[in-house]
Amino acid sequence: MCWLLFLARSVCQGNRVLLGALLPFIVAEVAMPNDEKGRVLAAFSGGYMLTQVAGGAASDRVGGKALILVAIVAMAGGTLAAPRLMDAAGPAGFAACYFFMGVCEGPSFPTTGSMLARWIPEHERSKAMSIADTGSSLGSMVTFSLAPVVATRAGWRAAFRLWGYGSAVICVLWALLASSGPEACARLSPKERDYLARHGLGVEHPEGLGAKGKRVKRDGFPWALFTYASAWATICAHAAFNFGRYFVYNSLVGFYVDELGLSAVAAGQQFLLGQIADTVGKFAFAPFVDAEILRRPKAKTSVRRLVSGVSFLVFALCMLGLTAARTPAAATLLLVLCKIASSAHVCGFKTTYIDQTARHAGAFPCGIQPLVWAVLTKLQNSLARSNRSRFG
Repeated sequence: MCWLLFLARSVCQGNRVLLGALLPFIVAEVAMPNDEKGRVLAAFSGGYMLTQVAGGAASDRVGGKALILVAIVAMAGGTLAAPRLMDAAGPAGFAACYFFMGVCEGPSFPTTGSMLARWIPEHERSKAMSIADTGSSLGSMVTFSLAPVVATRAGWRAAFRLWGYGSAVICVLWALLASSGPEACARLSPKERDYLARHGLGVEHPEGLGAKGKRVKRDGFPWALFTYASAWATICAHAAFNFGRYFVYNSLVGFYVDELGLSAVAAGQQFLLGQIADTVGKFAFAPFVDAEILRRPKAKTSVRRLVSGVSFLVFALCMLGLTAARTPAAATLLLVLCKIASSAHVCGFKTTYIDQTARHAGAFPCGIQPLVWAVLTKLQNSLARSNRSRFG
């Protein structure tokens, strides 16, 4: 399931950042002022923030397979439809398409946490979350390195079609192989079921059925969790992370092109180095964090807090450094450091979602943070006068 989630996350992320990777090609054909580009780039986050609470709560109650299937089908279909909507309705049609894609993809991240809470024992969750989240890195890596090449040779519309059809293949694999929880999976061996049962997993059907087929009463929405300072710390951490992460995805190619004079293809190659660093970092940090938590179970919150705290500080310093970068080499070095720092969050605050409440890992607390970073993104796109000033 970790690797199926890896593929699903790669579809969601690859199609999501395709717009940022190909924006220089699109604006070369369809003139868009900076404020209109900002509205198009922010359209996805506007839809994304609307469905995380409802989608996460639904995954806790009925299982996550169908929700993620809807998300990846919407991403594939939206990517195929976007060029036609641009031709028919201009940037407004493009923005509407990405808004719809955001609405459908909104439940995907909380659903990933909900499914991992059902499948993965506590002491293995950093590695499992790293595997699943590395799908995002792979999707971005493939998109930023290959999409500009395809667009240069065949046009940006061809790149959208290629990404859409490729994503459709992953949709089929997910529909055939994924399971919401261990009880819904016919491929588990008795040994694997016994292992999960020893860790308190696999004892209740994720669609709400008990072991004897009786309907199990679900808890309501965990409103009380929002009265805890630790919950709001996790919410704010995720908002800050997403704000920085998706700003980089949407703006960095433009930064290389507009400020440093590179072609879009060369900019994608520079960005590839950052994604490689991100992937390596996710797999490098997780074993050490899991080993430390296994050695000191009561210190897991302190360990995750330290990891995320240091990561935020390094990321912020590198972003400030980008405002002064004058060469591609300096910018790429700072990008690599940014991505290494951000990769540590997978075993930091992101896994804290499941630590704080495994039963409500889908509903809590993912739904609030997109509102914060979506508003910040809209303000940033409206107020910043250049790509360089945006980094500051």
